[in-house]
Amino acid sequence: MDSSHGVANGRFARFLIVAAKVFGVLLVGLVLLVLVLMWSCAAPSDKSLTTRFKRHRAEFDALSRMSQQEVDVVRIADDFIGLRNKWAWPRPEAEWGITRDRWDQYRRLFRAAGVGSGLERDEVGNVYLIVHTEGLVIGGRSKGLVRCSSVGNVGNVFLPCTERHDRGQSGKPTEGSSYRRLEADWYIYEEWW
Repeated sequence: MDSSHGVANGRFARFLIVAAKVFGVLLVGLVLLVLVLMWSCAAPSDKSLTTRFKRHRAEFDALSRMSQQEVDVVRIADDFIGLRNKWAWPRPEAEWGITRDRWDQYRRLFRAAGVGSGLERDEVGNVYLIVHTEGLVIGGRSKGLVRCSSVGNVGNVFLPCTERHDRGQSGKPTEGSSYRRLEADWYIYEEWW
């Protein structure tokens, strides 16, 4: 009995050692996965946005031009379209504000340029091409490029389009925006709320 008891204890000890090693490897793998996900979900740096802008300038210009032609459309994303006075979604295709083919054209350009969250227009028609978003409605940030085609100082106009400086910031740590000029009327723009 003593030898069988010793063998059982030895087997159990080996099992515990193997289980601990497997658990350790899984834990290290999980930590690495979380770190990779955190890194991949981080907002792009200004340098990487500048590089993207230079590589995909034609797509960014096309998106800006196209958005100027959409009179009542103020938000276009892969999965919805917002109008000045109609945000409810889904809604009948006849009430989208653009055709399905036009929407597909936007989505192709978004993918080509890496514009992950679509575009938004301000009250005077300037366009914000939203490359990155994180957070929720109650708090988060977004970062991308703004093209200032109109100057304005009323209500909801993107900050670089009202100030027209090389860089600027407005707001407080919990809510605001900042920008940096890329060239002429293009800016790197970031909002937080």
